[in-house]
Amino acid sequence: MAEEFAKWRKPDYVRLHLDHVPVIDEDHQRVDVLPIFKEAIALGYESVMIDGSRLPLDENIKATRQVVELAHARMSRSKPSSAR
Repeated sequence: MAEEFAKWRKPDYVRLHLDHVPVIDEDHQRVDVLPIFKEAIALGYESVMIDGSRLPLDENIKATRQVVELAHARMSRSKPSSAR
């Protein structure tokens, strides 16, 4: 999907977004989400969203923080040095 999106990309109008990746699935099993986000970001997804709603608040915050740090690290590596 990311490849096809890149062919037709119009950043003024639309971005590629990975929506609501659950930390706990429908069977109440923990999902290892970091590899999913790493792959999505590497493929060119410009926005990702983690769903930690089935976690206690402190764990939700921790999981969200991990994904934010991963995304921010990727963004800082992809910007030209003059834009940092």
